Amino acid sequence: KQEKEKIRQTRKRKEEDKEEKEEREEKGGKQEEEEKEQKEEKEQKEEKEVKEEKQEKQEK
Repeated sequence: KQEKEKIRQTRKRKEEDKEEKEEREEKGGKQEEEEKEQKEEKEQKEEKEVKEEKQEKQEK
């Protein structure tokens, strides 16, 4: 009887680990997406600033 209980607990723990891993991967994926978006926004902003600076220099 003890063996069955042990097996059941092990199986339950494996299930929980699997769920935790999946959750972590989802969160990790979202974080990467957000970082990528922020990076792209920053690059676009910098490009815009560079263009504006060039325009100002041309106007002078």
